[in-house]
Formats: sequence, structure tokens, C-alpha cells
Amino acid sequence: MSQLTPDQKSYAVAKSNQGTSISPIARELNFSRTAIRRAIQRFKQIGSYQRQATSGRPKKFINRDKRVLQRYVMKNRRSTLNKIMANVDVNASINTFRKELRKLYLNSRIARKKPFINEKQRKRRLEFAKQHQNWSLEDWRKVIFTDESSFQTSSCSSVVRVRRRPNEVMLPSCLAPTFQSRRSSLSVWGGIGYNRRTNLVLLKKGERSSAQFINQVYEPFLKDFFNGSSSAILMEDNALIHTSKVARKWKKDMGIICLDWPPQSPDLNPIENVWMMMKLARRNRLQFVKNISTLQMHVVNEWKKIEVEKINKLIDSMPNA
Repeated sequence: MSQLTPDQKSYAVAKSNQGTSISPIARELNFSRTAIRRAIQRFKQIGSYQRQATSGRPKKFINRDKRVLQRYVMKNRRSTLNKIMANVDVNASINTFRKELRKLYLNSRIARKKPFINEKQRKRRLEFAKQHQNWSLEDWRKVIFTDESSFQTSSCSSVVRVRRRPNEVMLPSCLAPTFQSRRSSLSVWGGIGYNRRTNLVLLKKGERSSAQFINQVYEPFLKDFFNGSSSAILMEDNALIHTSKVARKWKKDMGIICLDWPPQSPDLNPIENVWMMMKLARRNRLQFVKNISTLQMHVVNEWKKIEVEKINKLIDSMPNA
């Protein structure tokens, strides 16, 4: 961008002193009104038409460049740093780009994994929130939160961190064991209520029909647990084994009232936190096992170790979910 010469600045100041307004001076010199106004003000402040010398190297990113950078990144959240540099026309190093992004608080972070929610499901979640926004703690304490989860033998997929000295690399307590055998998985069902929890049910492999689920879970475990609390409400997700005609009829015949749970909403279910506690406990104890029977023993033990106080705290957090 061209700048006013000392002669042009002198002319602008003289015209201004003669009473000419900023606009005609700007048109005559073919500069913006802002440039003319600043030149006149600067002369009044320092009494010179010469541009003052500035110290240091000029900045690579002027305000306009910063706005361009921010707009591009906000529209292209997953762009790599190299791709950002290729699309933002600023002649600067990769470190300078990185610093400017930090100043804009646009740091690279691992995206959190969340279930995909479409517009219809989003509306259902909003409706659920509005319907239950005035529920008290006593209302939520009537709910029996249930869910299925799975656990695996072999090594844990999460990154395991241990504290060790340099010469302790190969200590058994500092290793995350891996096994050559194929992984086996264990599916379980459990439920939590205020001040209590169900037995942990080890689901049989290959038996995933609604009728089989009724025989494995509803009849021997859920029925008595539900009847053990007055005015109880059952919470289940929208899996087919829970929403089929057979499952709905059984619950209706048993007089079981169900909470109308929004689809794709595991993040609202407090029992998800219980599963996470169990998996973290296994990982922290380095309990990686090779056979399914040992895995079953470990998982059942971890379920029993979950304190009722922690369950109550999770349930009481529902008004803030």
C-alpha cells in the first residue's frame, strides 16, 4: 500500500489550515480520508511531515492477516498446519504460524469422541431435557439406570503410563503386557439405583434376541430388583432387544414403567461412568488376562468394588447433565 509523501502531507495540512474539509483533500490526493486525517493529526502532534523510524523487524501478521487466518481455521477445523500455511497468504515460517494460532487460542487438540447425532435426534434430546429440567433429586433417585458393556482379554488399547527409573524399564510392574493369542470379549449387563446396584450379568455369546435377553436378564435379575423399590422407573437405551414387541410386552405385563430415553445418548447415562471406573481400575492394576474365565472373575470383582456412595453421587449429578 502506497503512503503519503512529505509533500502530500504538507499540502494536506495547508489545505486543512485554510478550512478545507478532509473529504475533498482525500479525493484530490487519491487517498482515504483516514490516511489524510492521520497525517494532519501526526503533524499537529510532532510538528514534522517525515515518518518516524520504527524499531525492530516489521510484523509478519498484520491485523488483516490475523482475521484471514482465524476465518480459515474456523471454517476448516481439521486442516493441518501445512495446509493452513498453503491457504493463508502470509510469508512466514511454520513457527510464526504456530505462534499466531496460539495467540488466537486455536491450538491443535485431540477431538473428543461422541456419538453422531442427527437433527432429529438433537431435537429428541432437547425435548427430553425440557421435560425433565424440573425433576428433583428424589425423582432421579427413583430411576434404575441399566446398560450393557464389553470387556476384552489381551492388552489394553489405552496408553498406559507408569512412573519408573531408567533402569526399571523391564520390571513386570512397569510393563503393559501383550499376548499373541486372539482377543476374547465379554459382554455384561448391569443396573444402578440410589443406594443399590443389580448383580452383574455375564451375557452368553450369540444369545442376543429379545426373548433370550428376557430369560437371561429381565426374569432372573431385573424383575426382583425393580419390585424392590416403590415407584421405580426403568432407564434403558434404544437397542432393539429393549424396544422390540416382545420386550415391550414383557415390561408392560410386569408393570414396569420406562423412561423415554432419547436416542444416541450414552453420555447422559450415569452407569457409563461406572463402566469407565471399572476399565480404568483394570488398566491401573495391569490386569491384562489371556482367558475369558479369568476376565469374568476380574470384571465381577471390579463391579462389586464400586462404592454405593459413588453411585449415589453419579445419580445426584443428573440435574446437571
